Amino acid sequence: MWRILAAHWGQEIRFAYPMRDSGEYRVSTQNDEARWVVIPFRSTIATPHAKTANPGESRRQVLGSDVIAQVLSLLELHEEFQTPNRDQYGLVEGQRSARDTSGQLSKPIVENTAAQIAQALGLPDPPRFLDNKTWALAVSCDIDVLESNHLPSVLDFLANRGVEQPTFFLCATGTEEKTIRDPSYDLANPAIQTLLKPLKASDVEIGLHGSYIAHDRLDLLREQKQRLESWWERSVSGHRAHFYRFAYPRSWAWQYRAGFAYDASLGYPDLPGFRNGCASPTRFFDPEAGAVPFAIFPTGLLDQHFFWPEVWDISHFENYIETLLSHVARVHGVLTIDWHTYTLHSSGHPGWWDRLDYILRRGREEGAFLAGIGTVQDSLSRRWDPAFATEKSDSAEQQIHHEQ
Repeated sequence: MWRILAAHWGQEIRFAYPMRDSGEYRVSTQNDEARWVVIPFRSTIATPHAKTANPGESRRQVLGSDVIAQVLSLLELHEEFQTPNRDQYGLVEGQRSARDTSGQLSKPIVENTAAQIAQALGLPDPPRFLDNKTWALAVSCDIDVLESNHLPSVLDFLANRGVEQPTFFLCATGTEEKTIRDPSYDLANPAIQTLLKPLKASDVEIGLHGSYIAHDRLDLLREQKQRLESWWERSVSGHRAHFYRFAYPRSWAWQYRAGFAYDASLGYPDLPGFRNGCASPTRFFDPEAGAVPFAIFPTGLLDQHFFWPEVWDISHFENYIETLLSHVARVHGVLTIDWHTYTLHSSGHPGWWDRLDYILRRGREEGAFLAGIGTVQDSLSRRWDPAFATEKSDSAEQQIHHEQ
């Protein structure tokens, strides 16, 4: 938890716990040994304070009751275990979350906590993104349907709005791996390859859209990654599961072992918001390998959020977006966006890309860095320590083999 908070500060941290017999533990940053965060180390975590080591300079600031307990609950994804009601695909719905009932679903609770503690400790603002930007929109598209030549229009749309190297998640499912839930196209089909030529000729990032059953299968993830890289003729470092399928925490472990550098599967199918209470990516602590160079990008906005199960009217949508963007900008965070390519110019999906146009325009006007997920992650490597900088190709898999 403290490593994740420190990542938002752009700081390394040092631990010293327990603190004598006081039932407390300390966390200090590398830039100022004299300061630490003191948290009561009890089963029920009470109000945390920040203070200095020198009693003569002691100062104390209340950060909020049980704020650390909230963050712990979110980072452990208690919803994955405490929400028995799922949709028809086995997904946790935002409407089932207690945070939706309390109006907290779209608030970056983790970053808010990190910002409060950083302010109390007098830490500087986190390092900026590329182009000297303080926050970012990570723009991605899922390619679920390839029945028309719509990709040139999608590429033009994103380029005209200043999105650098947008991310496209492609399925690479073999015939024997498909279910009725999976897209029907085949990367080996010459007709499909023709439709994908504009994508292959563009400056974009390609990620794997893992199949419906691959979310908990290391063998399938490896095979699909290899299949996609064979077509792309470049390495693939990003992943998002089809239907946001996810098995906590195994899916991240399998993805890391398959050679991926990040995952963007964490989201709700029905409502916009942050499934782990965090807008920005967090770093994965592998159960077996420990701290590893793998990032978790929560997907906060999905195109269907504003059209299913009901259509949002324009004023509701715009008010929501203005509030959401202000939340993310204030904490120097990242908002990950997911739009389906086939809905552009589709008679069955009128207005879907008008909503994306509004989001990108307002983000650009408010000073956001607009880029694909991989480009945003590369920029974040300046905020994180070198051990967690983006590692391309199969470096993650090679590290696992080396450790074994």
